[in-house]
Amino acid sequence: MSIAALALASSCNKILNPESTPDGYIRKTIHLSANEILTDKAAFGDITSEGYPMFWQTGDEVVLSVNGDPDLTQTLTVTPTNGGATADFGEVTVTLPAEGAVEIFVSTNTTIESAGRTGLIKHSPTAADSQKPEAASCDPSSILLYAKKSYASAADVPVDNIKLDFKHSTAYGKMTINGITLNGGETVKFVEIQTPKDQNIGGTVTIGDDGSLSGGSVPSIILRNISDFSAPIWFAIAPTVLNSSSALMVHIVTSADRHFEKTLNCSSNPLEFNAGRVSKFAVNFSGISAAPRQVKTVRDLVLLKNAFNNSDYDYWLTSNEVLLANDLEYGGASVTGNATDVPAGITFNGQGFAIKDAVIGATIFRKIYGTVKNLKVQNCTSEIALFNAIESTGTLEGLIVDANTSYNCTWSANNMALVATTNNGIIKDSEVSASSTLEDPARTAFNFGVFCPKCTDGRFVNCVNRSDVTCSNSHYSRGCGLGGIVGIISSTQTN
Repeated sequence: MSIAALALASSCNKILNPESTPDGYIRKTIHLSANEILTDKAAFGDITSEGYPMFWQTGDEVVLSVNGDPDLTQTLTVTPTNGGATADFGEVTVTLPAEGAVEIFVSTNTTIESAGRTGLIKHSPTAADSQKPEAASCDPSSILLYAKKSYASAADVPVDNIKLDFKHSTAYGKMTINGITLNGGETVKFVEIQTPKDQNIGGTVTIGDDGSLSGGSVPSIILRNISDFSAPIWFAIAPTVLNSSSALMVHIVTSADRHFEKTLNCSSNPLEFNAGRVSKFAVNFSGISAAPRQVKTVRDLVLLKNAFNNSDYDYWLTSNEVLLANDLEYGGASVTGNATDVPAGITFNGQGFAIKDAVIGATIFRKIYGTVKNLKVQNCTSEIALFNAIESTGTLEGLIVDANTSYNCTWSANNMALVATTNNGIIKDSEVSASSTLEDPARTAFNFGVFCPKCTDGRFVNCVNRSDVTCSNSHYSRGCGLGGIVGIISSTQTN
């Protein structure tokens, strides 16, 4: 099995290759190699009495850094030895500080920059990169290994072979799926593992000097290239402890766009993923039928927005109506996700639930060709319109924006609004109580309306504005339209 370390070195190295060694530094040529690695319950390969061995492979690379300095960083090529159980990195000339302690840190899949040492835990490998049979779903470039040697000074760094003992930064899971029967010809499109929004388990991570991982940029990982559930599914994960009643959600999507969902309660039996260890667990879907997806989490809303542009997520659209199952609590975070449209024929039904405590710096949906209804926005700070446009086939119905929501108009365009920048469709049975503050625009012609800046072809039916609009008098003059429902109505408007 390959470590397949896709390492990157600093692209602007001012010290590594100078014409002369700079003041305060010395040069030394050393020899580096790797001892037999990963015998303490590592991952992949056939299990032995020593655990799950992993092997170096030709083409692997590692990154060497001195004292975590991006300018003292270089990439080394791996020469596998002993069948890949050990490796040789050859002779390398390093630049060392002439005074003070020296730490040589060697790692896979990392980048050293001014902000620190980072790595990437990613999944969804191509078939060619998949490790089989047991590791079919784990991207080998997600495996973060590290080794380090510390010396009191540069003089103490030996020139002879320095043997490195590599350890894991990543943890591993081995998940068994029970209770799902695939129909004739049906395969697994992907398996998604999702944690609560405050526990990021993948993406970009920061690697500490002790090899520990922190940060993480995504609360979910997607596993592909799984033909069926006859064998366990392997995955790499940032070390974490899951101990809540809804600690882990497992979504399975088949090639027939059947969707299965199971939430694991880990409150009494925590599921721990520790660096260098394999956590084995099973998920039983017996009695759970395939059903259309509902938006239950902030992450779900991101995935739904992806669904409108990505066939991977077609399973969201197996029904013409997508339901919001509960309030989405953002806790002060920003609304994110692709700028996507609600297609014609699709209804997003908020069922009276709310987007709460969010910074709306991106539209909830870009354009509405279908229908958005019965959605509330509560205690949010809006920096942009909730929707870019209601198109001629689109309807926005039953939107309620509460008085604890505020909108700050910075005039990034000539036409601004809290609800929709353009309405060519229908907005009905909606109410806005949010306050709007308009900054002084550096413009001569502009329009603002709480629901829409101007209206030419769209209709407003039973809409109520209860909000205050605060603005300076210094720039608002003839040619500008300011209003509660709309800023200006075309002379041809009859609705």
